[in-house]
Amino acid sequence: MRLRFAIAATALSLLATGCGGGYGVGLPACEEVVRRPTTATILEAQAVPTARFGPCVEQLKLGWDDVAFSARDGLAELRFGHQAQTFLTVRLQESCGVDPAQEVSSAFEGIAKYEDVQSITSGIHVTLIPSSELALVYAGTVVADNPSLEIDGRRVELTIDDEIDQSLRARANRAFFGDTFVMILTEVDVEERTVDLRLGSDDPGMRLSLDDALDRIEDVVPEVMYRGRWSFVFEGGCVTYDFDATGRVADGVAADAASAVGFYDLGELRDLARREGFEIDPPPEQ
Repeated sequence: MRLRFAIAATALSLLATGCGGGYGVGLPACEEVVRRPTTATILEAQAVPTARFGPCVEQLKLGWDDVAFSARDGLAELRFGHQAQTFLTVRLQESCGVDPAQEVSSAFEGIAKYEDVQSITSGIHVTLIPSSELALVYAGTVVADNPSLEIDGRRVELTIDDEIDQSLRARANRAFFGDTFVMILTEVDVEERTVDLRLGSDDPGMRLSLDDALDRIEDVVPEVMYRGRWSFVFEGGCVTYDFDATGRVADGVAADAASAVGFYDLGELRDLARREGFEIDPPPEQ
């Protein structure tokens, strides 16, 4: 029974102080699970006794400078932070609702995955829409002369809509539907070396130099962000990833989270503990 009481005492310590900043100290680390149970993994097993799986820390991305773990009856939680802001919270619970999320492919056998997220990537997309053959040649020159445009460190990708037999309005609306900014190019623009910038379907447009058009886009481009929830549902429990990431940390955070957090079999952990003669009970209420 000594381990039970040691675990309960550690739970009190974790809940009181947290354990940020260090990987593998007081965290349910996937590498450690393979070799032996740790205090953190036992705490997860206690927190949600019905859950078949539990989340573990796999490999942290450089710049994720704070990680905290806590556990109490019915909940185990990992919080990932950057510059004192929590951008990802991973929670193990007995149940969770998934509506209105959509089921997506899961990388884990026996675990269903659901996603409900909104995201804006760092890339800025601009579609050039030439009105004539002459304007099409000019559009090609604009792209060739500007291979590495950036706005505030974000890459600007220029593409050309060469369907000049279709109306400008139809082509612009198609581009707006794809979440890009629009620059219409006419023969006047060819002569004056300008672009007709359109920021939305109702925007009458402004004839500007390319540099001035990019400055105008910088004023209105939305912030990079990744917000929403992933839900992983399995026998006896579920794990949710709640994202609230903005700025540079948001760019690629989905792939980074998939690499940083894994799952381990809590059933095997409980069996191992019991074979060693220990009991797995939920930690005390705080």
